[in-house]
Amino acid sequence: MVNASQSPILIDLYSFVQSLPPEFDTLAGKARQWFSRHSCDADLGISELYLQDAIRFHNAGRESLNQAKGALLQSAVLHYARAFDPASKHRRHISILSKLNPTDQEIHRTLMNLRNESLAHFGPAGESDTPWSEDIPAMIVDGNVWQVMVASRRALYRPSLAPTFLNHLKAVRPLVTSLSEKSKKSFETELEELWRANSLINDLLLQNEMNSSRLGGWSGPFLGGKRSGRSITTLGELGFTN
Repeated sequence: MVNASQSPILIDLYSFVQSLPPEFDTLAGKARQWFSRHSCDADLGISELYLQDAIRFHNAGRESLNQAKGALLQSAVLHYARAFDPASKHRRHISILSKLNPTDQEIHRTLMNLRNESLAHFGPAGESDTPWSEDIPAMIVDGNVWQVMVASRRALYRPSLAPTFLNHLKAVRPLVTSLSEKSKKSFETELEELWRANSLINDLLLQNEMNSSRLGGWSGPFLGGKRSGRSITTLGELGFTN
């Protein structure tokens, strides 16, 4: 788009959008919607990876993996809930509840409640029969001798939840991926039209080439995946996926 005769360069689209004057608010809005939806999709992808490992660790039946599988399950819940958190100040809220069947709607509410009422904050998560977190103050009285104590319990892993959660993710994530790709296409179409009609767009793109300090090791995966037109997500330092 910028100059077909040049070697491939990377444009920092976030900085580009920040630099757009008010006359291009529609383009900026489409970009931010795409950024947010892709970001949510990335969180769901990480959640799915963590869940798969949690289930694999559980099926291995090794006691030494109990803490690891619990940490992975809880992190999966946190990443899932973060994708749909309406309170974020850094990305737009995405809602898919109306697109789910009644069973998946209930699972979604359970996961959001688990995050809000037990994992991110202390509470039983609405499960009074087998709460995720509870403290039980008690007193032992033996004749004239007594002792007070508090028994604290924290659930790490729930075998019934993990596979149900994973199946739920397989229904939810394609919806979010589709929304992300639609937003991306809408942004691309608008950008192409404005680029052809207004030279300022080209100038602003060139002014926002991604600098090497921010780029780090990302140039290879970005430029390698550009022809597919798909968004790229990174997990860890070098774990790139298309």
